[in-house]
Amino acid sequence: VYRFRERRRRRLRRAAIALTGTALIFAAAFAAYRQRTASSWTRVPLDAATVAVMPFRITATDPTVASLDEGLMDLFFAVLTGDAGPRAVDIGSLLRRWEDMGSGGRADPDAPLRLAAHFHAGQLLEGAVVQTGPRITVNAVLRRVPDGTELGRASVVGSPDSLHLLPQQIMAQLLAHQLGDDTERLRGLELQDAEAVKAYLAGAREYRAGRLREAADEFARAADIDSTFAVAALRHARSLELIAIDSPEFRAALKRAEVLGSGLGRRDRALLDYTLVGPGGFMGPEWLPMARKWAETAPDDPEALLAFAHPLYTTAGDESAARRVLSRAWALDSITPWVVGQHVLLGAQVGDVQWLRRVGPQYGAVSDSTGEWATGHRWAVAIAL
Repeated sequence: VYRFRERRRRRLRRAAIALTGTALIFAAAFAAYRQRTASSWTRVPLDAATVAVMPFRITATDPTVASLDEGLMDLFFAVLTGDAGPRAVDIGSLLRRWEDMGSGGRADPDAPLRLAAHFHAGQLLEGAVVQTGPRITVNAVLRRVPDGTELGRASVVGSPDSLHLLPQQIMAQLLAHQLGDDTERLRGLELQDAEAVKAYLAGAREYRAGRLREAADEFARAADIDSTFAVAALRHARSLELIAIDSPEFRAALKRAEVLGSGLGRRDRALLDYTLVGPGGFMGPEWLPMARKWAETAPDDPEALLAFAHPLYTTAGDESAARRVLSRAWALDSITPWVVGQHVLLGAQVGDVQWLRRVGPQYGAVSDSTGEWATGHRWAVAIAL
C-alpha cells in the first residue's frame, strides 16, 4: 500500500510539473504574440529628420483662435521645410489619417505615435494653446518616435494677432540642441502681414477641402495684401492650375510666383519648378526630373506623387514604377473627391485600364455627381474602358 501511494504521488508530481511547464510555454508564447502585435508599428523605418505635427488642443474664448486647429498646423508646416532642421509631414495626409482613426482610436494615448510611425516620422510634435484674456500661450512638446521619449519642451506667449510669429519661436527653442546657431535659419510666416496670413490659412483649409476656386481666391487675397508673400502666390498659381490651366488668370499667377521664387524654401521651390515645366508649362525634357524633385521633397504629399507618376508613364515609359508611386499616393488619400478624380484622369490619359478599374468605383462613391469635373471624370473612365 505504501509503495502504491508513493508511486501515485510521484505520478501526480510529474503531471503537475508537466502542466506547469506547458502553462509557462503558452504564457510566454502569448506574451510574445501580444508584444509583436502591440509593437509592430514601431518596427517601420523611421526618419529622424521628419516631424509629424499633431492637432494642438485649443482652449480659447476668441473664435478666431478657437478655430485655428488646422491653421496652427499649417504655421508649423511653414517653418518645418527641411531647409534648416527637419521637415513636416504633409498636413492634409496626416489629418485624413487622423480623422480615419475615429474618436475611439484617437483616445488611445499611443495614437499620435502610431500615426507618426505610419508616415515614417522619427519625431512627433504636439501641444496646446490656452487663451487667457488678451494673451495666448502655446505649449509644445517634441517626442521621439516610436518610444515617446521627450526630446524638448517649449512655451511662448503672445497675442492672437501675433499667433503667426509663435511657431518659429517654438521650433527655435525645441531644435536648439539639434541645430545650434542654425536655428536662425528657421523661417515660417513670421515676416508676413498678419491679415495676409489669415487669408493664407483660410486658403489652405479650402484647398484641403477640395474647394479650389475658394482656395485660389483666398491665396490671391493673401498675395495682394502682402506683395512679398511668395508661398501665397505659389499656392494661388497651383490652385488655378488645377481648375483653370488655360486661363490668363493662371498665367498671371504663375508669373507672380516665379518673380517671388527666391523667397521660397526648397520644398515650395520644387513645386514651382515643376509647375513651370509640367502641365502648367510645356512638359519638356525637364518634366520628369522636376516631378521627381518635387516628390522627393514632399514624399507624403499625394499631389506630388501623382505629378511624378504622370511622366513616369509618358516620358520614362515605366508603367510598373508609375503604378508603385500611384499606389503610395492612393494609400495617402483615397477619399478626397478631387484627388481621386486626378487618379481617374491620369489613368485615362495614359490608358492604364488596370488602374482605372481600381480607382473608378471609389470616385463614384466619394464624388458629387453634379460637382466640378464630375462629367469629365465619368467621360474619361467611359472612354478608357
